Amino acid sequence: MKKLLLFYLVLTLNFSFGQVENYNIFDYNFVFKTQKSEFEDIILEVYKEKKKIISHILLEENVDCSSVSLTLGDYFIKDNEITLYSYWAVADRAPTSLMPYGFSKQVYSISKNGMVKLNKSEIYIEDFVESEDKNLFENDGWTHKGIKYLTQKPKNENEQILLDNYINYIEKRYNSKFVNGKSKKILETEVRAKLKESQIKGKNRETYKGLGK
Repeated sequence: MKKLLLFYLVLTLNFSFGQVENYNIFDYNFVFKTQKSEFEDIILEVYKEKKKIISHILLEENVDCSSVSLTLGDYFIKDNEITLYSYWAVADRAPTSLMPYGFSKQVYSISKNGMVKLNKSEIYIEDFVESEDKNLFENDGWTHKGIKYLTQKPKNENEQILLDNYINYIEKRYNSKFVNGKSKKILETEVRAKLKESQIKGKNRETYKGLGK
């Protein structure tokens, strides 16, 4: 957890509040703004011709008496694609504060006519679920029963239903495909590598011109 906290501090220093970057993709102007929200979170906002089209959390923390929950994010632009990465973790894992934990990747593409489309979105996350059905939760009252079957194979139809219920909830909430097994490991490795790359290089990007041509 010390490494996570150190990474968190370095990442905070790498982001310049109020930073503005301009990218020209197929002759359309895209502006990337990094700024603080009213809750002191660091947010990326992407504008196309002055219209906001994407919002992405780069740094968010939720603090209580026993733990610090962190959301770490970053973005990369290559040719006509914008890729967003997120990583969720708890810095001090008290027995009652194990979630959220996970990682995600979203890939947007820009077409020659300037249309922005979400081409790919993958996620693995162990997170809290909102539901009035108390039968879905463990005795603690907030852990979804289906989460345990992300790491152990369901033994019967009821356990499979609980797993499917949890995955369906996450996919709808995050508008992403839930991945597990080998796909989970591949996704986690990529997200960690990209965030580490950002940590090493910092956020001093140059303004690109003529991307996508």
